[in-house]
Amino acid sequence: MVKQLPAVGLFSIILMVTPNGLCDVQVPNASFEEGEKFPGAWTLKDGIGTWENTGHSGKRCISLSGDGLCCPRWTSESFTLEPNKFYRLSLWMKTVGGVVVSIRVRCGGTRSGPEVGVRHPEWKRYDFYFDTPEKTKSSSLHLYTYFGQGRVFFDDVTITEVRPVYRKKAGIELGTEERIKDNLYIAGFGKEYGGENPTVIRGGPGSRYLFKVPEALYCGGRWYVERGGIIFRHKVGQVEQTEATFRFLFTYRPAGTPIVLASNDGKNFVELGRERELKKWSDTFQLPAKLFPAKEIYIWLRCDETPEDKGWHTYELFGYEYKSKVANPIPDLEGKTEFVEVGK
Repeated sequence: MVKQLPAVGLFSIILMVTPNGLCDVQVPNASFEEGEKFPGAWTLKDGIGTWENTGHSGKRCISLSGDGLCCPRWTSESFTLEPNKFYRLSLWMKTVGGVVVSIRVRCGGTRSGPEVGVRHPEWKRYDFYFDTPEKTKSSSLHLYTYFGQGRVFFDDVTITEVRPVYRKKAGIELGTEERIKDNLYIAGFGKEYGGENPTVIRGGPGSRYLFKVPEALYCGGRWYVERGGIIFRHKVGQVEQTEATFRFLFTYRPAGTPIVLASNDGKNFVELGRERELKKWSDTFQLPAKLFPAKEIYIWLRCDETPEDKGWHTYELFGYEYKSKVANPIPDLEGKTEFVEVGK
């Protein structure tokens, strides 16, 4: 059974899921009702946290107090998730004092989640969509206060398997951040990133053009691209693309050089160039004519090590834009991604 999900706002803390799993999702003590001196199956680390005598649906919940200096967190015991699946993580949160608190949700070795802000004095449900890596064995959930001063409460955690569904017209599917206008296909995201936006994808989990993640971390609505990098694939049904351009924006680079490659088969890549300057859009790369016509184009973003650099070779991808002309006239279409719940 497939059930349409209501649109619900995303959240503003990073929740960290470290997957390695198999089948049904059973988060240990998900409503925090069980325990003696501390909530059963949960451990507090690096700061101030409380097992509260109040809750959203029951008598108990947990909280974290942030002082802007350390990152306290609650960590669950292990549970199981299946590899190569999409999930919706839902939880209820509220804050005291009207302070913005950030939490981080990380999923598996190379994936992570959005970073938004929670500022709500009453209980409110927040949803986050993530996918699990291929090598998933066991999982644990980590609730953080990431920065800011204040207190945040958590209750009623659920994880449900979902699948992305893309808008379709005339045999062509497009997801969020993709569109066709006047026979021009455009995909990507800009540096503008707006708060509790329920459609935040930004090339992350659920993005139709996200193809493969050899080595990158998705966090706070942007990718931290490392040596292995990230690969995007652009395909417009069975329509051939005749030429294309690409540019990107990166805003943080402790070491290494961003390198861009392209392919029309996902196997044989040609280097397009390298960038060093921060906090600006790159020059526009014109993809080589020898790649066209093509029914799909792959863009591989990596961080290459250079002799003078020392440290973590990565950069923060904060903007991405791909444009191509298509061979045949096709109707205009604004893409959209929705998640539907998969019934057992």
